[in-house]
Amino acid sequence: MGQAGILSNGVHSHSRQGNTASGQIYQGKEARAAIVGRLAGWAKAQVFATQVADFCRDALRFHESSSLRSSLYEINLRHNPVGLRYVQVALQLGTSRTAESLSHELLHLGLSMAGRPLPESIYVPPGLVSYARHLIGIQAIVYNLLEHELIHGAFRFLGFDQTRFLTDLPAPPDYEEIAVLSSTTCTEAVWFPWWCSEYLRYWLSARHGLGNVASVYAERALCWGSRLYPSLREAVRQITGMVQSGVLIDRDLYPGSVNRLLQVMRLPGYSEWVVLKPADGGGPSVCEWRSEDHE
Repeated sequence: MGQAGILSNGVHSHSRQGNTASGQIYQGKEARAAIVGRLAGWAKAQVFATQVADFCRDALRFHESSSLRSSLYEINLRHNPVGLRYVQVALQLGTSRTAESLSHELLHLGLSMAGRPLPESIYVPPGLVSYARHLIGIQAIVYNLLEHELIHGAFRFLGFDQTRFLTDLPAPPDYEEIAVLSSTTCTEAVWFPWWCSEYLRYWLSARHGLGNVASVYAERALCWGSRLYPSLREAVRQITGMVQSGVLIDRDLYPGSVNRLLQVMRLPGYSEWVVLKPADGGGPSVCEWRSEDHE
């Protein structure tokens, strides 16, 4: 049996500014101007983008390129001691929803700007160490989906159509084939969280503007996943109940609520959390978040 571990929840990426083979990267004030310029015609979105940029200051990077496969955001933390390396928004150019994609990623950043805790370390229980890489990958997807629940209302407030909150929905894999494969080749510790995440992905996509097709995909995942693991139906009931209850909205309860949901999905939880706070100088400061300070 492997040993339990605490893993830092940080990532590393290139930080070179200027023209690159993969597009243009701006920083600080130049990033602010470029982002606001991309949102021309969307006054509320421009105001919000300015607020995010002014909070991040010199720590903000903006990468735009037609070679990106998708738009994304990144909050890159330094560990031991904890601190902020940079905040980056990457925008895929050449799509029909450039302003919507950019605003979507900025809204993710806005959660931290508003004081919502960020996970900083992951606890992997002893029995899951062998599958840590796989499970942490699922965990990251789930966390992003949960943030969608928090920002899709603000997306509409900025003036955008809710049906453009997400990109077009890809068809799911062949669940029947995967059910047959997973029943003979892998353990429940690997596949149960995956089936949970597949259901959550499509159920939330339906909830966030992609409608009936996404709902059909969610039910398809539940149908085949529950044939292997009948307890999946109870897990889905708990997961959807937590999301619909609004418990994720409360900032002080957020870390505990996220970890309870991950526990239902049999995924590793987050052991340490931080918050970003305004600071003089180049960017926000990073402070430890402690549950006892919010009881």
